[in-house]
Amino acid sequence: MHFNLEAEQGLLDYIIHDNDHVIRLGIEEEDFLEISHKKIFKHIKSCIDNAASANLISLRPFFESSGLKESAMELLGSRSGLISASEYLQILRELRHKRELEEITLSTKEMLSDASKNSQEIKELIIERLEAVSIKSQNQPVSLGKAAREAFAKDKVVSISSGYKAIDKIINGFDLGDLVIIAGRPAMGKSALVANVALRLAKEGNPILFISLEMKADQISKRMIACLSSIHLTKLKNNNLTTQHEFEAFQDAITLADTLPITIEDNGGLTLPKLRYQIKRFVNKTKGKVVIIDYLQLIKHKTKGQRVDDVTEITNTLKDLAMEFNITIIALSQLSRAVESRDDKRPMLSDLRESGSIEQDASVVMFTFRPEYYLERQKPDDVVKLRQWEAEMQRLKGVAYCMVAKVRDGKCGDAKLHFEGEFQRFSEIDNNNF
Repeated sequence: MHFNLEAEQGLLDYIIHDNDHVIRLGIEEEDFLEISHKKIFKHIKSCIDNAASANLISLRPFFESSGLKESAMELLGSRSGLISASEYLQILRELRHKRELEEITLSTKEMLSDASKNSQEIKELIIERLEAVSIKSQNQPVSLGKAAREAFAKDKVVSISSGYKAIDKIINGFDLGDLVIIAGRPAMGKSALVANVALRLAKEGNPILFISLEMKADQISKRMIACLSSIHLTKLKNNNLTTQHEFEAFQDAITLADTLPITIEDNGGLTLPKLRYQIKRFVNKTKGKVVIIDYLQLIKHKTKGQRVDDVTEITNTLKDLAMEFNITIIALSQLSRAVESRDDKRPMLSDLRESGSIEQDASVVMFTFRPEYYLERQKPDDVVKLRQWEAEMQRLKGVAYCMVAKVRDGKCGDAKLHFEGEFQRFSEIDNNNF
């Protein structure tokens, strides 16, 4: 049994004398194993949640009415002056994790004997349960001076370029620990944009994890090769290269792709525990700082609650993962159909689908918008208007906007880019060469 009576008593003694330990250290009921200690902590936590003090005097009626007077007496003076509250919690948290891992081991044996489950299902269940055991170091308060010195250390990487000067001019690059949302209606190029970002960053030596829940790895690779080779995507899809130039460009793109540190995970049944496992494995193996997810509404949720609540937990988790691993997570998001019903098709924050917490959790929210797409569907019959329409179509041909609607440390604005749909390529407006 993974249990330490003295540590549980010592931590409770600390808590009774200073309730702030509960919030400051993030102490939870599951950190205790002894039933009486669980009851005492649960009552203290209830007092704290209701803004009431939980000390020896105020707790006396509870101890007497619940038959825990003897347990309470054992707590008095049980803490050692040589061991801090955080050290007690570290001992208990380690024991708690071992208990949880032991339960997983026992349940694994049961699953292995279940003929209805194949090895792949068992593997995925084990991974989910292992990643649900959140083993984290206890964060300690840091003085302003120490935090400032670490923040301004010369060798400290605090942000990564988006790969586009026009975008960086607005957001100053992607900060580590941030959740970045890129949203847009279908055909606006949001998947193409993040694929271009991945290619540009990878060419600079940055490892990239590209998690796709919508397209398979071969589909993504064809889009990236089209971008790198300047070969029409349709030709690549149909394996229809017809000229020597195309064959050479294709071979050069494949050779370049071999050198780019991009890892593609295509998993249509991705859950939050699996996501955490994939990110942890990527960071440990490559020391990479950028994870791209296409797209967040397709992440599976184990509960069957309201979709807004599910998306809230998903975005909360993505933000937590970005901070835990000190990386930038770029997640694509859908927009509601409200955009299509307006005369002005430019997206707004309120268009974010199931937007309960997407805007709140994200440090940056950007929209992809191609006015050419909507204008093309408004072709008039009138001859005079047709000429005006053709002139406007020519002016907007290839024009795309990356609209920064929220940025935590900067001003919002529109980055104007050039989009070549046949190559799935975004480039700077003043330099169309990738």
